[in-house]
Parts: sequence; structure tokens; C-alpha cells
Amino acid sequence: VTPSNNDKIAAPVTPAHQQNAANPVTPTPGQHPNLAQEIKHDNRSSESSDNTEIVQLREQVTNMTMEIDNLRQLLQETVNLQAQQAQNSQNNMQNMRNLAHSAAQGKDIREVLKPNPPKPFDGTSAKLPTFLTYARAFISFFPTQFENNSNKFIYIAGRIRGTAAQWIQPIMEEVTTTPESELSARTYQLYNNYAVFKKALRQAFGTVNEKSQAKRKIKTLKQTKSALEYGIEF
Repeated sequence: VTPSNNDKIAAPVTPAHQQNAANPVTPTPGQHPNLAQEIKHDNRSSESSDNTEIVQLREQVTNMTMEIDNLRQLLQETVNLQAQQAQNSQNNMQNMRNLAHSAAQGKDIREVLKPNPPKPFDGTSAKLPTFLTYARAFISFFPTQFENNSNKFIYIAGRIRGTAAQWIQPIMEEVTTTPESELSARTYQLYNNYAVFKKALRQAFGTVNEKSQAKRKIKTLKQTKSALEYGIEF
């Protein structure tokens, strides 16, 4: 009687078979070339992906660093601007305090500005108009100090030098050594009337006939200067 399939006796399992079943043999590259190539390709893809991520991270770090530097620069500029504004405000406040203090003491507010005085007059006729113009401008800055004509005379007479000093010296000598009530009529007028004093300066040192002299210059001149310079001269 032939035994059936159910009756077949199973082949005995040896320990070696059990070990092989638990630890299957890994194919070698020589046995499976396609598998080895796939492994290498996967490794390269993984490395390339890692490198790309590193590059991107570096770019992000660089961009963030630049943004931080820009913010720092903007912050520093803002701080500097605020400091400058604070300094300007402090200076303005100090100027206002100085002006208020000067006004409280009866001084001219323009004394704080300290304008330059007119340059001394040396007797040169051509310089007299400029001297009188700058003297008038300077006096206008100090209405309190020069509120009377005698103060104007003393100050302007003190700005006269050179050959012109020989003209003003005897007048100043009389003013400073003689009581006002005893001054000569001419000296009294010069001392107490600034307009008369300026007229006397023009008569002593100014051009006698400025219009006639200008016409003569125009007839004889040759253009060696700019039109602006001639306009100032005439």
C-alpha cells in the first residue's frame, strides 16, 4: 500500500537548517550587480541631498547675519540722530536762557550774537563808504548801548586810525577833557549829532564830487574786470 501525502513522514530538521532560516545568506555584489549599483546610487543621492541642505542653511545664516548687521546699523543711526537732536534742543534752551538773562540785565539781545565791529578807518577815501555802512549795521545791533548820539560818536571815533586819527584827535581830546556844557559849538554838534559827525567825515575824507569822478572813470576806463566788479565800483 502506497502511503498518502498525509502519511508522508516529514524530513527531520537539523540545527543547520534552523540557523540558515534564522540568518538568511546576503547576496554578494558579484551575485547581484544591480543591487550594488542601487545601493551606491542611494548613498550618492543621500550625500547630495545633505550637501544641498548644508548650502541652503549656510545661505540662510548669511542672510540672517546681513539682516542683523543692517538692523544694528539702523539702530546706531537712530541713536546718533536722537543724541544730536537732544544736543540741539539743549543748545537752543541754553541760548534762550542766555537771551532771557541778558534781557533781564538790560542788555541788548543781539549782544549774544556778537557781530563783528567795522574795520578801522585809516583815512582812505575809497574806504569811507564801506566803513560808514558797516558802522551803521553794527550800531543797529545794539540799540540800547547806542541809544544816544554821544555813544555812537565815541565808538566810531575810536575806530579811526592812520592819517584820519590826526583829524579826530583834537576833537576827542576836547570831548574827554572838557565838560559838555563848555564844548565848542562845532565839537558839541559832532558829539551830540551823529548825522553831523558822518557829514564831517565825508567832507574831510570822502570824494568831493563822486558823480563827476565816476563819469570821468567811465570815459577813460578799459574793461579789465568783470561786469559785477564794475557794478560794485560804480
